[in-house]
Amino acid sequence: MAYLNQHLKKENFMEVLTYNHKRYRPIVEVLDNIVKSAKELNWLDFEEIAIAVSKENCSSFCSEIHRGTKDALKQSNITTSTNIDTMIEFSLKLNKNPNEITNDDIQVIRDMGWNDQSIEDVVAWVASINLYNTMAVGLGFSDKLPSEAFDEMGSGTISHGGFLSIFDFFVSQN
Repeated sequence: MAYLNQHLKKENFMEVLTYNHKRYRPIVEVLDNIVKSAKELNWLDFEEIAIAVSKENCSSFCSEIHRGTKDALKQSNITTSTNIDTMIEFSLKLNKNPNEITNDDIQVIRDMGWNDQSIEDVVAWVASINLYNTMAVGLGFSDKLPSEAFDEMGSGTISHGGFLSIFDFFVSQN
């Protein structure tokens, strides 16, 4: 249930973002920029991280969107990178309390074979996902949509080639 009067007729968080598309488009661009410029991590890796972070933040709407995208990516036979679990553990610690990240945490990730750019990509990704989680939960949106709607959004994100493309598609539908 939306908390703010201007959102009462909005069925989901995506409608809020696309309704104020000029305001929120740059945030969506950040997601694509991170995923598309990453060298070691693939899109499925980022979705796995997003799901873990969104669940930790009790953002069921966001975790379901990322679950739909993950499922669509898996249909394309994309697999997660080796040692992604280490990156997910780091992401959860970063999300919970970034002040607790130490050089030792970074070294563990390096020792698993990840480079510093990948670590930076994950830090930026977690920060971006956290922003969306905070907005969705803070504005009162949950996963009230049927699972099929999230599957469709995930498939659309893949078929349109990214977050920004599907965002622009939804904007054009308004």
